Amino acid sequence: MLATIVVPIFNIQNYINQCIDSILPLLKHNCEIIMVAGNSSDYTNTIAFQYVEQYTNIKLIYQNGEGLSNARNCGLRVARGEFIVFVDGDDFVDAAVLTSLLDGITSNTDILMTNFYRNYENNGSQILISEINTNGSNGLENLRYIINPHKCFWNVWRNIYRTDFLRKCDLFFLENTYAEDIDYFSRVCIEKPAIQYRQEAFYHYRMDRKGSLMNNVPFVRLEQTVHVIEESIQRLQNCKETWTEVVICGFQFEYLLNIVFVCDYSKEQRKQAIGLFMESHQVLCPAYDSGVRWLVRGMNTLGVMGLSRMLKMMKRLKRRAEHRNVQ
Repeated sequence: MLATIVVPIFNIQNYINQCIDSILPLLKHNCEIIMVAGNSSDYTNTIAFQYVEQYTNIKLIYQNGEGLSNARNCGLRVARGEFIVFVDGDDFVDAAVLTSLLDGITSNTDILMTNFYRNYENNGSQILISEINTNGSNGLENLRYIINPHKCFWNVWRNIYRTDFLRKCDLFFLENTYAEDIDYFSRVCIEKPAIQYRQEAFYHYRMDRKGSLMNNVPFVRLEQTVHVIEESIQRLQNCKETWTEVVICGFQFEYLLNIVFVCDYSKEQRKQAIGLFMESHQVLCPAYDSGVRWLVRGMNTLGVMGLSRMLKMMKRLKRRAEHRNVQ
């Protein structure tokens, strides 16, 4: 079997049809779809059953735990495809492009990294996130020329993975935490995969969805995200490979951007949140990126709370310029 598409589904009754329908054409190309269900409180699982009854290469399994990482792990364990693609159930794909990419993967490729689209639900716009500008550069060492350290380059769903590579290296997702994609990206890269880069985009990532986990940032999410980034940076620092510098820069930048949430918490949680960033010297040194250095100077000058308020204002201005919901 060519590929397995793993789709975690949880409380997405308004989106599951578009997601699965977008993948259906791949069934004609020797692929399978595995939907991994949680304990949804809406009609998500009922809709999923309808697909299982109609298509032999669509399976519905139930996760043995909770959360996105557990759902992905459950799908990875039973995947039969030579390659595996992780698709979030509220997003969708361009099946024609994905099929072409699968057909074009070279025999020695462990990961194929692509560009992707952002689809903004509130205003119906679509933006191509183009970080890969050529199909000619391959290899882990070329990550430093591909990655924009100020963008979320670590998203799992933008890649196609060789299933045997993930299993051989025991590359399952860290469960019961947020920021699992950051952790996963760092652990995958340390295994030195053979990477192929393609500028085509098959994935459509939905932004500003009501009810999305990305819309609310409770303190526990900030706390876990900060710890995952710290551990990932330390992991890469110990690796000491030439390509790690730009990845570390990206993680440092994301670490500092999370300060934006501090000013939204209650007084007691605010104190705890500030404390998370007070021992950041090891994480932020050395700082190779100018954006990271600028934010560090801002934190040293304004304090964590001052930087949080400044980032909040900049975020609102950016959203307004993009005609998105201003929170």
